[in-house]
Amino acid sequence: MDREARSVAVFESENVPAYSSGAFLNVLDHDVAGWQKNLEFLRTLGGIGHIEVWTEEVGLTPGEIAELRALLQGFKVILHAPYLQLSMISHHDMVRGACADIYRRTLTLADELSADLITFPGGARPFFMDDGHAIEQLAAMFGALREVGSRAKIALKNMPIASGTTVIFPATLADMRRNMERMPELMVTLDVGYCVQNKDNWIKFLRTHRHRIANIHLHDAQAEVEGHLRLGSGTMDAFALARLLRALGYTGYVSLGTVGQKDTTHSWKLWRHAQAEASQETTATLNASALRKPGDSGDDAEG
Repeated sequence: MDREARSVAVFESENVPAYSSGAFLNVLDHDVAGWQKNLEFLRTLGGIGHIEVWTEEVGLTPGEIAELRALLQGFKVILHAPYLQLSMISHHDMVRGACADIYRRTLTLADELSADLITFPGGARPFFMDDGHAIEQLAAMFGALREVGSRAKIALKNMPIASGTTVIFPATLADMRRNMERMPELMVTLDVGYCVQNKDNWIKFLRTHRHRIANIHLHDAQAEVEGHLRLGSGTMDAFALARLLRALGYTGYVSLGTVGQKDTTHSWKLWRHAQAEASQETTATLNASALRKPGDSGDDAEG
């Protein structure tokens, strides 16, 4: 048994983290056979603690929901809400109304699957809408969703920066902090891959706001280029993340968000190795200033 295999074996038997590591199952349509095939693959990875179901199809039949529930037996379940062509912060009342309806149906699905958490992206605002107005719309939407009375917790997610005639919001961690200030009860899904894309300091944010972070989306990325890369192929330091989560006593979720079975297999193996190494360190600390970029100043710049 090589050094890496030995460290993972020790980690699995003696030093299980307080948080859950898992991966995504995409439910984008009614392809039950496809769900089954993809979940069978995830089971081969070993050590999956939860499944994050990304659903773009909220019109599942009762039979399909029963099939999905059966497939997920034995796993903790969390959800990623639909977001393609949706926005909580549209300029149009009818679009926001349709979004609210879809998200209420998502909450119902979450309860049917006994999901613990749902992650929501904010969406896109028009370039002429200021951030303050967008934040108020998000606060109103999250308030309405809480009134549904779902058992699942809800969280807002950061996204990659994109601007033009529409602007993705929240994208940066400065955006996220402003939402957190407006909504003191708000939980966060921290996408560390998107932080790398946005050149945001995820380490400081995680240290500062660890009690409000319910979920972490893990994938590699290149700054200002692309994300959802296999771990080790960009500048996201998975080993630093594993050490920091151990040091902080993080108790939420970490969901691997890579694309394709080959990249997922490679990334899952690397992540398990990173966890194993972190579990064997006598101290697990990381200096947040290590990610300070030239020219950074103040809290907004660091994220």
